[in-house]
Amino acid sequence: METKRIVLGRHREMSTRENHNGICKNVPNLISSFVDAFVDYSFSGIFSPHHPTPLNHTPQTRFEKPDRLVAIGDLHGDLEKSKEAFRIAGLIDSSDRWTGGSTVVVQVGDVLDRGGDELKILYFLERLKREAEREGGKVVTMNGNHEIMNVEGDFRFVTKEGLEEFRVWSDWYCLGNKMKSLCNGLEKEKDLYEGIPMSFPRAREDCFEGMRARIAALRPQGPIAKRFLSKNQTVAVVGDSVFVHGGLLAEHVEYGLERMNEEVTSWINGFRGGRYAPGYCRGGNSVVWLRKFSDERPHRCDCAALEHALSTIPGVRRMIMGHTIQEAGINGVCDDKAIRIDVGMSKGCSDGLPEVLEIRKDSGVRIVTSNPLYKENPNSQLVPESKTGLGLLGSICSNIVSDSIHLLRVVLMSILLKRDKEPYLMAYLLQPLPQLSTLLDSRRSHKKTTIPRAVAVSSTSTNGEHFLRRVSGLCETGHLHESFRVIEEFDREEKSSSDAFLLLREALGLLLQASGRRKDIHLGRKIHQLVSESARLSNDDVLCTRVITMYSMCGFPDDSRSVFDALRKKNLFQWNAVISSYSRNELHHDVLEMFIEMITESGLLPDNFTFPCVVKACAGVSEVRVGLAVHGLVVKTRLVEDVFVSNALVSFYGTHGYVSEALKVFSVMPERNLVSWNSMIRVFSDNGLSEECFLFLGEMMEEDDGAFTPDVATLATLLPVCEREREMGVGKGVHGLAMKLSLDKEVVVNNALTDMYSKCGCLNDAKVIFKLNNNKNVVSWNTMVGGFSAVGDIDKTFDLLRQMLAGGGDLRADEVTILNALPVCVDESVLPNLKELHCYSLKQEFVHDELVANAFVASYAKCGSLSYAHRVFCSIRDKTVNSWNALIGGYAQTGDPRLSLDAYSQMKSSGLLPDVFTVCSLLSACSQLKSLRLGKEVHGFIIRNRLERDSFVYTSLLSFYIHCGELSTAHVLFDAMEDKTLVSWNTIVNGYLQNGFPERALSLFRQMVLYGVQPCEISMMSVFGACSMLPSLRLGREAHGYALKRLLKDNAFIACSVIDMYAKNGSVMESFKVFDGLKERSVASWNAMVMGYGIHGRAKEAIKLFEEMQRTGHSPDELTFLGVLTACNHSGLVHEGVRYLDQMKHSFGMNPSLKYYACVIDMLGRAGKLDEALKIATEEMSEEPDVGIWNSLLSSCRIHQNLEMGEKIAAKLFVLEPGRTENYVLLSNLYAGSGKWDEVRKVRQRMKEMSLRKDAGCSWIELNGKVFSFVAGESSSDGFEEIKSRWSLLEREIGKMGYRPDTSSVQHELSEEEKIEQLRGHSEKLAITYGLIRTSEGTTLRVYKNLRICVDCHNAAKLISKAMEREIVVRDNKRFHHFKNGLCSCGDYW
Repeated sequence: METKRIVLGRHREMSTRENHNGICKNVPNLISSFVDAFVDYSFSGIFSPHHPTPLNHTPQTRFEKPDRLVAIGDLHGDLEKSKEAFRIAGLIDSSDRWTGGSTVVVQVGDVLDRGGDELKILYFLERLKREAEREGGKVVTMNGNHEIMNVEGDFRFVTKEGLEEFRVWSDWYCLGNKMKSLCNGLEKEKDLYEGIPMSFPRAREDCFEGMRARIAALRPQGPIAKRFLSKNQTVAVVGDSVFVHGGLLAEHVEYGLERMNEEVTSWINGFRGGRYAPGYCRGGNSVVWLRKFSDERPHRCDCAALEHALSTIPGVRRMIMGHTIQEAGINGVCDDKAIRIDVGMSKGCSDGLPEVLEIRKDSGVRIVTSNPLYKENPNSQLVPESKTGLGLLGSICSNIVSDSIHLLRVVLMSILLKRDKEPYLMAYLLQPLPQLSTLLDSRRSHKKTTIPRAVAVSSTSTNGEHFLRRVSGLCETGHLHESFRVIEEFDREEKSSSDAFLLLREALGLLLQASGRRKDIHLGRKIHQLVSESARLSNDDVLCTRVITMYSMCGFPDDSRSVFDALRKKNLFQWNAVISSYSRNELHHDVLEMFIEMITESGLLPDNFTFPCVVKACAGVSEVRVGLAVHGLVVKTRLVEDVFVSNALVSFYGTHGYVSEALKVFSVMPERNLVSWNSMIRVFSDNGLSEECFLFLGEMMEEDDGAFTPDVATLATLLPVCEREREMGVGKGVHGLAMKLSLDKEVVVNNALTDMYSKCGCLNDAKVIFKLNNNKNVVSWNTMVGGFSAVGDIDKTFDLLRQMLAGGGDLRADEVTILNALPVCVDESVLPNLKELHCYSLKQEFVHDELVANAFVASYAKCGSLSYAHRVFCSIRDKTVNSWNALIGGYAQTGDPRLSLDAYSQMKSSGLLPDVFTVCSLLSACSQLKSLRLGKEVHGFIIRNRLERDSFVYTSLLSFYIHCGELSTAHVLFDAMEDKTLVSWNTIVNGYLQNGFPERALSLFRQMVLYGVQPCEISMMSVFGACSMLPSLRLGREAHGYALKRLLKDNAFIACSVIDMYAKNGSVMESFKVFDGLKERSVASWNAMVMGYGIHGRAKEAIKLFEEMQRTGHSPDELTFLGVLTACNHSGLVHEGVRYLDQMKHSFGMNPSLKYYACVIDMLGRAGKLDEALKIATEEMSEEPDVGIWNSLLSSCRIHQNLEMGEKIAAKLFVLEPGRTENYVLLSNLYAGSGKWDEVRKVRQRMKEMSLRKDAGCSWIELNGKVFSFVAGESSSDGFEEIKSRWSLLEREIGKMGYRPDTSSVQHELSEEEKIEQLRGHSEKLAITYGLIRTSEGTTLRVYKNLRICVDCHNAAKLISKAMEREIVVRDNKRFHHFKNGLCSCGDYW
């Protein structure tokens, strides 16, 4: 009975638990739904329960025709305007609840961008969809081009408010995910930001969080994209209307409307893969970008293509679209078969009044508008001219347009006052301005006036026709003086003729134009005199205008003004001519003065010729307000639609960095020409938006089915972009386009191509293009000279200069030529060439140019001729801050840096204040002097004058503290840096490397990449340097792979760093593979390979390479010889080493420094030729031997047991460096080797008294990316017992092969057994043994040691390599040893 009770109890307990589990099974899902609703409400204020969209969901494409259909245009992030559009259609009440009953609403896309309520609109539309469904209605939302762009990650039109909205949403979304993670039973949510970088190179730092949030939300499979955008239609057919954002072509219909909807939805949900949308959603002819049917000018709409597309969709009679703002409001074209409903209602667009389109079964089509002008006639037809929309340009200038002229006058007065103008020059500014209506009436009254023009001569006299043809022909061929002679003869002979005046006026006009084009001012003055002497000619408006223009084109604007002032009556053309004269000669303030005088005194209204000159002047004036005022005038005078004026406005906004404003002006231009596109591409280029340049190029070539073809200006703008971004592939593409368009022979394009190739490092390609240029001008030569100079090719730079000067003709070097050539003058060997260049500049009087003079000061300093630098500096009459900077910078970089501090004191005494370049030069001088005190004084000056905001100054500060060893201070400064540039990252990474912290350098490099900063050649050189110092072959290979992916393999500096890295990691064969694969080998690459062979003791290969280098035409330099001498030293090739030192001195005229002699002395000493070594040290060297040389000799004395010489050398070392441990250790080992143990004890006692300790032997080995280190004699490391056990086996194995411990390597007074035991604990033996335990058979072991390998370990390693059939590479503090098959690469000579 008891058993039964227990069983029944357990049964009831199990039943209760199962029932409980059934009840709770759905709790996690309920919690998840609650959290989602909580997040939605917290963010949007809308309680919005939603359900995940089924994976196979495809938006519905076709809908039955409803009783009432409402279409709403682009909303662009403006929630209030969106609600107003729904309200005027009677679709929502005052509480924003659905009141539309069974109405079907179609919103044609472009909810995103240009505003700050994008997400709130999406939530609002989602709620309306649910409410409409309950009432039998429907809300259909569509994808516009801005939805597609955002999913692709193109945020060109995103506002700061839009980024902030997404950032706030992401905070709530992530909070919801954290809440869900606390609930058991829910799958872990995917990290919202997975794969998204922390920063973006071309964005401001305060935008990073918003951009990350926006990418996370809207990318394919992003939460917002899946929830909202994936449910949008791309094309929808409702009854007899087809809706699409941009437009449909027949080819789109043929592809399939349902198919397009399905594929776009699939792409947004992340099922199709890839970042970019399907092709029919990209490009000018895509369904979301097409403008063939939405152009505001009806005649530009392609009605034939529209009818063709409609005819392919059964039952459809009209196409309804958004995308293009209709300033006239909603309208129809092509017999209302295309209805355009984008009225630019968003404040981010035109801030237009909301309008919607209504289609009823019973009453047809009508527009519902909020514009009060149409209240009396709500049923207006769809005629574009029937309404006046609120234009974009009006909103741009809305705060200035009402008093534009007054504002312009006030701003200009302030500018003139700054220029110390006399009161009478501003008197006219104080006059009352005419009313704008008066000016407009003036324009209307001038509509009927005829434009003055040259009168065609209708004489029957063939003499007159012959005269004009002759004058015209002479002008075209450049024989201007002959033409003038012909005119003078005609004037004398034909004065009585009735047609003589007309002929003479026409001929003089032709000659004046030709004189201006050829800048022949002398002839121009003669013509002017001839005109002035004739009462009739001097009063001719056309001739007077051409005289003004002639002086302008010749560069004499004051003469233009004099002619203008002498006129008794002035017309608009003459005002424009003098304004143009000032504009052409970049006298921007004078342009504005004349403009104000014109509109205040003349009563004339500016036209489409005046405004481009004035707007150009505004771009040259620092006051942006002037340009805004002029823009307001343009709007008021109704010239905003003129293509020339709009082009000038685009350039103005771009010059001042207002890219979005320039784009707005461009986007609303009713008509664009090629200059419009070129201007916009230039705006992107000037503001560093390289990608946008090429996107716009693509749009331009697609516009109007290829109506615009790139010209010289287009290519000349794009090529510098390729050069700046080092995009060689894109540059070659532009080159190919130039050839296809036959523009590559144009001198401007040819010069730009030469410049692009030379600055991208392809100098051979640049030379080919330069040679093919048959129309070289001074710019062509300057470009090529600059290319050779930039790469340091002295011979070719000056050869080309001489060719240029010997060419004769009109071609002469100018100041730019000199400035381009001077950068090659950087060392003493170029001093004769520099003086030659200086002499030429003196003859041509170029040195009076401040830039040229300053450049000579800097160049003489770089070439080591400080006296000449000072002499040129003293010859500068008016010394500016830049002049002092040239001298201070020159002193700081070469010679004695203290001179730069003295020059700075003199500069302050002259009354000039230092700028950022001055303080950077001073910091450089302090760095070289290692003067922390002086540098901190400069730092204090920087802080007091708020100069630390300049990135150049900040980086110089980092560099200063790094050079002074103050890494902690440098790192604090770096962390505080707001905008970390690539240069600052490179500085801090290289700083840690220079101070011996390669691990920290690599860590900072990884951090740099994570921050989204793209490494350059300098960054990668630091990485390879760190891999060499660690050393780590694995990391080195990874870095090499990264460099290859970044297309840096052909860079000469990178190649040298890779060669050096592999060599210092023990893989000299990989070094040679890299060297052998180079397309072009520089002297530096030869040096790197020779030195690589040198440190590995491969003298034969090093010498062979040295000889091959000379055969190929490369002259060896000091570093080449150092590599060869190092190789000879490590291989014991004493005779060869001495011969190469002699060759270096006598054959190549080099003066070896101490390090070259140190190499030869060490080589002689280790070969036992101690007396010869000592003789070189004491007699042959021009300098006193340093500690390194004496140390090397003492080491050689220890090897060859020369006690007498060793004691003498040790005595010298103790005087030179009494606190250096190595000196005492060498002497102790010398005594130990001679058995003088008492002396050994004395030396060690002295070390003890001085608290000097010998460095313990340490070895390390890298296995599977982890470094294991071993210290001699230590038994506390992990796995020591295993190592000890394995060594016992190894010792027995190699003992059979003849191994006997060499106890002479133990420099202690111990028993023989104790010495053997000590040998077993040497660090390299421990590392090799551990490597054998932890690696598979055949794996190469790479061991690194801080001291020179001892004889016993060397013998053991040879035999282990044979016994275990392994290659063992050991790098000690002197060289590499490659052990293989019982032999060592050093040949037992080390």
